[in-house]
Amino acid sequence: MTQTEYKIYIDDIIRRVETARVKVSPHHIVQIIAISKYSKYSEIEKLYNIGQRAFGENKVQDLKEKATQLEELPLEWHFVGNLQKNKINNLIDLNPVLMHSLDSLELAQELDKKYVLQTYARQDVEFISGDNSTLTDSKGKRYIDFTSGIGVTSVGHANARLSSAISEQLLKITHISNLYHIAPQAKAAEMLVKSSGYDMQCFFGNSGAEANEGAIKIARKYGELNGEIKKYKIITLNHSFHGRTITTVKATGQESMHNYFGPFPDGFVYADSINDIKNLIDDHTCAVMIELVQGEGGVEPLDKAKIKKLR
Repeated sequence: MTQTEYKIYIDDIIRRVETARVKVSPHHIVQIIAISKYSKYSEIEKLYNIGQRAFGENKVQDLKEKATQLEELPLEWHFVGNLQKNKINNLIDLNPVLMHSLDSLELAQELDKKYVLQTYARQDVEFISGDNSTLTDSKGKRYIDFTSGIGVTSVGHANARLSSAISEQLLKITHISNLYHIAPQAKAAEMLVKSSGYDMQCFFGNSGAEANEGAIKIARKYGELNGEIKKYKIITLNHSFHGRTITTVKATGQESMHNYFGPFPDGFVYADSINDIKNLIDDHTCAVMIELVQGEGGVEPLDKAKIKKLR
């Protein structure tokens, strides 16, 4: 057990308790007291104080006595707080704070395998905290997140302004249907339109797939209403990826992703390259949908001049 791993564990408990994400329990105090002999980490004193405020000095003293029963156990089992070392299922009902332990990754793997539908091939890493572009895993190792959380944390992890804005909004209203006027949404749309320089309006979706579904529907509606010939075909690129819904899976130019899920909506045509797209355009084409940077077959940015010419 390294000092870094120990510090991450203690910091996580303190952060969760102080931000009212969890309530401190006697179990927490027992655990911290039992493992305190392994380190001189000063933050433990904060947890003592939290325990005293929550339960009183007499209760904390009683917990200290109970903690001595754990002191003969290996250090890692102080962190999961369970005497039956070989029964992971017995750990499932523990308070979430105690999940971030020396065995956190292994436990997460077991729980994931048992309860989460296996649709992703996961890397053997569990991230537990972030600071802007830096991530820290359950072993204390630090990483630079070059993928922005796969495109959803472009302003960084634990961004102070974003966290503050979200917290402030959650204290007012958590969610309102689009059946009603939503001032923050309208203001966000105004900022996006003015920043883009385009004469446009915004469609807000919950995911990239939903955004692409919306774009496909707009393109096909346009093709239905404009001109004597119905236009419905959409050209995409081979090796592309456009989402996991039935329609966007079909828009994705990867045959392996089309297994098992048919029949699909018709009308998608796949080009081998951006140079090949113009040869596939016909009287029934209503749109071309491409990624400026393809990420499924490696990181492959498309040529900027060719994109402008295609438009």
